[in-house]
Amino acid sequence: MATMAANSAPVGAVGGVGGAGSPGRIWLLATTTFREAVRKRMVWAVLLLSAVFLSFYSWGIVRFKETWTASRGGGLPLSFAQAVDLNVAFGMFIVFFLAAVMGIFASIGTIAGEIDAGTFQAVLPKPIRRWEVVLGKFTGYALMLAAYIALMTAAIAGIVYIVTQHVPAQLAQAALVIAVAAWWLLALTVLGSTIFATMANGIIVYMIYAFGLAATILESIGQLLRIPSLEQSGLIISIVIPSERIYNYANYLVQPSTNIGFGGGGGIGGTPPSGFIVPFAVGYLVLLLIGACLVFRRKDL
Repeated sequence: MATMAANSAPVGAVGGVGGAGSPGRIWLLATTTFREAVRKRMVWAVLLLSAVFLSFYSWGIVRFKETWTASRGGGLPLSFAQAVDLNVAFGMFIVFFLAAVMGIFASIGTIAGEIDAGTFQAVLPKPIRRWEVVLGKFTGYALMLAAYIALMTAAIAGIVYIVTQHVPAQLAQAALVIAVAAWWLLALTVLGSTIFATMANGIIVYMIYAFGLAATILESIGQLLRIPSLEQSGLIISIVIPSERIYNYANYLVQPSTNIGFGGGGGIGGTPPSGFIVPFAVGYLVLLLIGACLVFRRKDL
C-alpha cells in the first residue's frame, strides 16, 4: 500500500507523466500494481504450488508414455494424439483454477483495502481520475495473470512435447481463452472491491466462481438424465456466471475430438461449446469495469 502511494505521488508533479493523459496515467498505475502484485505472499504461494504441480505433471506424462507404449494403448478407444491432448487438457484445467485463485485473492482489496489504508488520500488529489485508478489496477493484475498463464502453458507444452513429441494444435488459442475467463473473474473482483470490504469481497467472488462451476455440472446432469428444467437452469446460471463456460470452450480447443470436461460439460459426442462465449465475456467484463468506475466515482474515501 505504502509503495503505491510512494510511486503514485510523483504522477502530478512530473510534467511528462501528468501531461501524458489518461493512457500514461493508467499505464503508470498498471505497472505499479503489477510490481506490488508479484511481491504478495499469496502470489508466491500459487507459484510454489504451480512448481509442485509441474513436477508431478512431468512424472505423470512420463508414466503415461511408458504405460501407453507397454500396453499399446490399453485397448482405449483413443489414438495416442487424442490421449496426449486429454493429458494437456487436464493440465490446462489446473492452470485455469490456479489463475482464478490468484486473480481473486491478489485483487480482493484493490480498492477497499486502499480506502481503509488511506492511500487514496495521497493519490487522488493528484491529476488522476478515479476511473483511471480502476482501469490501471485492473490492467496491472490482468498483465500478471496473462504472464502466469503464458508461462504455465509454455511449461506444460514443453514437458509434453519433450516426452511425446506432440502438442495440441490450438493450445495457444486455448491459453488466450483461459486468460479471458481469468480476466472476467478479475473484473468481477475489482467491482466487488468497490462495494464490499476486502474479506467479504474475497468470499463472495470465490462463491460466485464456485456457483459457475456448479452450474455447468448441473447442466451436464440435466443433459445426461434428460431433465430439461435442470439443464436450462444450469445454462442460465452459467451465462450469468460464465467463467466455467469460457473454460469449457478452451477445453474444447485443446481436445476437439474428445472434449472430455474436467469441470462439467463436454464429453465424446457431446455438443461442442460455442465460441461466441469469448466475445460475450469480453463485453461482460467491460460492463463490470464500467460498473466499478461508476461505483468508485461515488465512493466516500
